[in-house]
Amino acid sequence: MRRALPLFAILPSAVGLYACGANGEAGEEFDYGIDAAAFADAGKRDGGTDGGRGDASADASADAGLDGDVLDGSGGDAGVDGGTVDAGPPDSGLPDLCANPTACASGASMGSVAGDTGSDFLQATGTSSKWLLVRVSENDSSVFSRPPIRARFTLIHNPNTRFDLFLYKAGNNGGGTRNCSSVSATGARGSTTNLATASLSWDDTTGFGGNDDSANVMVEIRHVSGPCGVGREWQLSVDGNAQ
Repeated sequence: MRRALPLFAILPSAVGLYACGANGEAGEEFDYGIDAAAFADAGKRDGGTDGGRGDASADASADAGLDGDVLDGSGGDAGVDGGTVDAGPPDSGLPDLCANPTACASGASMGSVAGDTGSDFLQATGTSSKWLLVRVSENDSSVFSRPPIRARFTLIHNPNTRFDLFLYKAGNNGGGTRNCSSVSATGARGSTTNLATASLSWDDTTGFGGNDDSANVMVEIRHVSGPCGVGREWQLSVDGNAQ
């Protein structure tokens, strides 16, 4: 009877093991980081018919450091038990949905309303903090009637996401001037907490020959609390010649 060839006798000298393919063809190489010579010596010492497969595998595994130590990022032994490196909380990379996307100086214009005639109306919507510009104009230039220039601002928002309303009026006849620092009025809240209103009114100081008392009003819609995004929209309405 021909004796089976021990496993250590067919191991290559390089570090690694080979799985035998079908019909004795060479199979895929599996590199376990094991010293082949040491593996073979261990098999000879064991003297078993399977080439020392059981004991040598255990010894070689121990020598190779496959002991289940966890890789903790602190310079310890690398392990194979599924441990992970603690790199801290992940960075979502997503923008803050409640943050103001623009500065006051870059706030978009909603348009203009007459502050002393008619009933002009403007409206805007959004889901985050925002700066907006409204021009409140003097349309009645009569030296006899001289009605005040005024406008009312109304902010309605989702009950679960609160925004506050702040108005910043620039000087009369200021052209493109924007006031971004001195608050002229803030939104007042009644029993309905998801609604805030603020009004501005100033005198027509035009003397004989006339000066324009129109003014720019910067509107700041400022997030206070609650989530932002789709379904959490606010709505701003501006009524000219209204208190």
